[in-house]
Amino acid sequence: MSTDEEPTVTVKRLQLLLLATYWGMQIWVTFISSFVMDNHLNRHTYGFIQSRLVPFYLHLGSACAFFNLAIYAVYHPSDTLDDREAFQVCVCVCVCVCVTFCIKKTTLLEHSGFVRSRKSWKSHVILKMVISWQGKVM
Repeated sequence: MSTDEEPTVTVKRLQLLLLATYWGMQIWVTFISSFVMDNHLNRHTYGFIQSRLVPFYLHLGSACAFFNLAIYAVYHPSDTLDDREAFQVCVCVCVCVCVTFCIKKTTLLEHSGFVRSRKSWKSHVILKMVISWQGKVM
């Protein structure tokens, strides 16, 4: 599947686009949006938004890393890789597969209701009672 020819300009731009997308997304999610949301939203809204953004972020990051690795594998024959490069390729593939599996498993558990513990359920019920009580007082 590998080729000995030099990658075309389109392939080089695609690889650069994938790398820039992933790095930019990491900077944005880690530093900019997290700090802004943490400072301006309450804890429950912040958690709700993060519960929707993080799976998307991890899926997109896995896809960018996988396609970047696939482009690298096509244009770098496996017989020319030294031990360190081969180990890095294997680790990257394993991480992509594990992240995708963990995201799917976590998302399924979240939507089936198993993640909510008794303690968090009790605090949720107490919070609902306090909010309804405050509404009656005002």
